[in-house]
Amino acid sequence: MLNVKIRYNDENEELFCCFDKQRIQLGEKFATVVIQMYDGSVEELVYRLENLPTEDEYEDDEQPFISPT
Repeated sequence: MLNVKIRYNDENEELFCCFDKQRIQLGEKFATVVIQMYDGSVEELVYRLENLPTEDEYEDDEQPFISPT
């Protein structure tokens, strides 16, 4: 299952985009892609809106950048 949440970084969280590895700045809008894996685990990936992939572009074998936070 794939869900997308759109939020603002209004608390100056240290977030990094999975695509371009750049920090999401204070006040910037970003998307969190929530993926439920086959084994039941949940993975959350952060993207800038301009880098957000479509559902067709996302493949399970990709290894996205996971921020240290």
